[in-house]
Amino acid sequence: MHRTSSRGFTLVEALVAIALVTSGVLAMAALAFQVTRQVAWSRERLVGLWLADAAMAVHLRPPLIDTAADCLSHDVAGCHDTLDGHGAPTAIAPAYVRRWRVTTITPPPDGVWSVSACLVPAAARGRPGPLAGACVTRLVHGGTP
Repeated sequence: MHRTSSRGFTLVEALVAIALVTSGVLAMAALAFQVTRQVAWSRERLVGLWLADAAMAVHLRPPLIDTAADCLSHDVAGCHDTLDGHGAPTAIAPAYVRRWRVTTITPPPDGVWSVSACLVPAAARGRPGPLAGACVTRLVHGGTP
């Protein structure tokens, strides 16, 4: 009679175990990468909203004057500036371009204006297609936010 040992693993069992562990580790690595990418996107979006909202404090002062229709999609004189990574104005190697647009809805003296501000990563400023970045829009009544 032939006896088999019950100690240890067979080669097939070891390969199956290695395959299961490897697929689990790869799945966890993919999930970690996706979460890291989402957190970076959320952080960039939050900074963009914060800097776009900061533009509101600067550009919501009366008198509000209408800007060109393409101010949010192009760098138009009088309705854009460049910022470094901390939100300070700069002309050298900007991290962001901040654009704004003012549109009169109801004329003065009881005026209502729509003011939009968008922050676009400097690397995306020349790309065609939908506006990349974060935008904030507010209605202004009578010249005050």
